[in-house]
Amino acid sequence: MRRAIAEGRFGRPVVLVAVCGQHFPTYRPAFRSTYYNDHATGGGAIQDALTHVLNAGEWLVGPIDRLVADAARQVLDGVSVEDTAHVLARHGNLLASYSLNQHQAPNEFALTVVCERGTTRFEFHEQRWRWMTEPGNAWHEERMVPLERDTLFAAQAGLFLDAVEGGPAPPCSLDEGLQTLRVNLAALASVRARAWQDVP
Repeated sequence: MRRAIAEGRFGRPVVLVAVCGQHFPTYRPAFRSTYYNDHATGGGAIQDALTHVLNAGEWLVGPIDRLVADAARQVLDGVSVEDTAHVLARHGNLLASYSLNQHQAPNEFALTVVCERGTTRFEFHEQRWRWMTEPGNAWHEERMVPLERDTLFAAQAGLFLDAVEGGPAPPCSLDEGLQTLRVNLAALASVRARAWQDVP
């Protein structure tokens, strides 16, 4: 999907919409007694989960340069950090919206990029990406190799250890990591200020 977008197969990307959620206590039953319960240790929905979705959006269509966010603890007991977050963002001229909660029953993640000449959609929970170029026609789709839940975490840890031991550089640069941090901090600042934030 990223290659198709980057090559201009569907024209210029103009809109991105990401919607995702899961029942966090099912996957992290001890969340109340871990880093999750405090923003200072990386907790809350923005830093724990939405960060990955925002990062995926930037990987697909370029960096976020400004955003406004709203977030709250809606359901999860025993913590004061947010379990639900909504972000409107600008990736240059592209408009984006990101919605995430950590208390819904289905474990789903869908990210849609609308381009000038077609629409693409990645559905992680269905292990596929899809595209449509003609109104009223059916989606075309490509299936992915099914992944176990922790496969990507294990791969990430392996790449980090390889880099520490003098192997190849990780696929994410330090600059990209800093951009992700700046976006997270801007989202948290926006929630506190109830206002748009520029991402420096």
